[in-house]
Amino acid sequence: MSHPLPQPIPMLRLAALGLLAAMLAACASAGQQLPPASYGDGSVVPSEEYTIGPLNGITDESYFITGGLTRRLGQNANIATNAYVNWFDGAGGGNNDVTAFGGSVAYNQSITQRLTGRAAIAVDYVDSEFTAQDFAVATALVGLRYDF
Repeated sequence: MSHPLPQPIPMLRLAALGLLAAMLAACASAGQQLPPASYGDGSVVPSEEYTIGPLNGITDESYFITGGLTRRLGQNANIATNAYVNWFDGAGGGNNDVTAFGGSVAYNQSITQRLTGRAAIAVDYVDSEFTAQDFAVATALVGLRYDF
């Protein structure tokens, strides 16, 4: 008995959302932070020499809200939490909308002035209309970071 292979484009979208969630979890409290809320549209406006046929003039919309809190634990440690929710409204009709949300917690401990240890966990959930299954992912990270 063979099983039909999933369509590649929806799986790529899910993989991209999973990668984004993993990057957010791994980067808890490090570097530049995302804005607390945003909106983006992916309007398809072709040049005069090129037309895309059924994609002309459609707009994909994406909304997200993210937030985080960090608390110092003594002079050399902190705990950071992050959470997000993302809505993707795919244009063109059909089953192409996605809702994703998740959160992470990370403990950071300075070992020396340049060496930091980190332990983190994250949970992410993706609900999409283009597949019958929803996806829940849990990740864990333990590592060291050296700043040059």
